[in-house]
Amino acid sequence: MADENEQQLTDAIVGDGDDRAAGTGGGAMLWIVVAVVMVLGAGGGFLAGRILNAGPATADAGEPTPAEEPADRTPAKEGELAYFPIPSVTINLNEQRLNRHVKATISLGVDAANADEVQSVLDKRMAEVTDWLNIYLSGCTLEDVRGPKNLRRIQREISEALNSRFWGEQKPKIEKVLLTEWHVQ
Repeated sequence: MADENEQQLTDAIVGDGDDRAAGTGGGAMLWIVVAVVMVLGAGGGFLAGRILNAGPATADAGEPTPAEEPADRTPAKEGELAYFPIPSVTINLNEQRLNRHVKATISLGVDAANADEVQSVLDKRMAEVTDWLNIYLSGCTLEDVRGPKNLRRIQREISEALNSRFWGEQKPKIEKVLLTEWHVQ
């Protein structure tokens, strides 16, 4: 009885000789199913790679996560300047053919005498800072973010834009912009 059950199970999985002779073999069907599953798996893996490689959307990239929030907002002092870290932003560049992005982390250097005022403004308006950075960097091309000349221009433009946005006609408070992390892919 056990031999009969084993034979029926083997015939069901592999197919018996009569099915192959008649041209309705289960073996060929098994290979077709395996091939279809492999093609679907490869296609799914390819699409998953493309989706994951696209990076975060620009609207969410500026939102700080708890891990990115500085532990305490007390600025580190170096000489006469106090530095305020800004949460990282990851932005897709304005490229037609390639999916390129830049991940940037900056620190703003201000006169230590103005540190309390700047800290107060940044605490209240950090969302505006990251929003502006997202929009600014998303308008850049790959050539705009390459090389020391362009990086100095970006530092200057960030400083000028934030000074005019937050302090208008007053004396500029942000004296230096440091690119503490800058990855282009």
